[in-house]
Amino acid sequence: MYMLGVDPGFEEMGLSYLHLTKDAEKVVKVWRCHTVANMGKKLTASENNVWRAREIHRFLEIIFRHPIDAVACEAMSFPPNASSAAKVAMVWGLLVSFTEARKIPIVQVTPKELKRIVGGRKDLSKQEVEDFVRARYPETRWDAVLEGISKSYWSHIFDSIGAGIAVLDNDLIRVIRMRPDAI
Repeated sequence: MYMLGVDPGFEEMGLSYLHLTKDAEKVVKVWRCHTVANMGKKLTASENNVWRAREIHRFLEIIFRHPIDAVACEAMSFPPNASSAAKVAMVWGLLVSFTEARKIPIVQVTPKELKRIVGGRKDLSKQEVEDFVRARYPETRWDAVLEGISKSYWSHIFDSIGAGIAVLDNDLIRVIRMRPDAI
């Protein structure tokens, strides 16, 4: 089976493509989706949000061409200001739309639970999450997987992989993983 890990964000989104067999898992590919406010255009805030949501949609269209059996996401956060909350909601609307159209389940994990499951503590730093993920997949050629992605954005990538790790014991994921057609 293939699982898409997602660290959702309007400006920065990290995604990872994981191959799961009955008794093993592998990081196949990672992506970074980046949108920029206004891009030098004179847009209202609302027009800018629509433009950026369309950019994210085009990006997700490419990602969802891959076979995906489940999506693991960091759970929706609720930022304190309305503008940030609206942007997070737009990203989640896009994710739900893509998964619903393809009948792909989404399993969510809170950031604290992701850290606890990945590294044993709810207060791990971003660097510690990265270190634990790298240690879990020592056979991964990280230089090749992360090629073209600036180090300053790696935390989104490793959080997306962490989301995938954190849901491995979820009942739905375990059932999908045990299907006869799960390679």
